[in-house]
Amino acid sequence: MTGTVAGNIGPGAGFLIKGTACIDASGSDFELIKAKFAWAGAVMAVTANSIEQTL
Repeated sequence: MTGTVAGNIGPGAGFLIKGTACIDASGSDFELIKAKFAWAGAVMAVTANSIEQTL
């Protein structure tokens, strides 16, 4: 859990994620999430180009 990491303004760590995203209302990713969360209408799939921890 990020709550166990000391952050700049209290506990927790953040991340800056840069990339592209798409919203899918069908497909295997959507079906996986829909099985766990019946209320889900879509999923956001992110393809990260870079990830930076902002501690």
